Amino acid sequence: MLDAVVHSSDFSGRVPANTVQELANAEATTVSGLMVRLLALARTYSLAPVSNYHVGTVARGLSGSVYLGMNLEIPHHSLGFSIHGEQAALSNAYMHGEGGVSTIAVTACAVRSLSAIHE
Repeated sequence: MLDAVVHSSDFSGRVPANTVQELANAEATTVSGLMVRLLALARTYSLAPVSNYHVGTVARGLSGSVYLGMNLEIPHHSLGFSIHGEQAALSNAYMHGEGGVSTIAVTACAVRSLSAIHE
C-alpha cells in the first residue's frame, strides 16, 4: 500500500490522513509507530554532500496527514546554509496548507562507542 502512495505520479512528500490510518492499520501499528517506520523513506531523499550525515523527518499535521522532510546541504558551502530535516518537513506541511503540526519524528544519530570517539 505504501508503494502505491510513494510511486504515485502526484506524490509530493505528503501522505493524506485517511491513508495514514489505513497504513497504520495494515502495518498493525499506531500512527506514531508508522511515523518512525517512514523515517527511513524520508531519509532516502536527503542530500548531504558536506557532512555525509543523512537525516529523515516525518511531521504529523493537525489534519492527521504526515509530511516527509530531509536535510539538504549545498556543496562547497558551510552547513549554516543547509536546510534541516525539521525545516523541510514543516515547509512541506505549510506548502500543503496544513494548519499546524502536532508531532515530529527525526532519525537518530549513529551511535559510536566511546573508544571509537577517543581514537
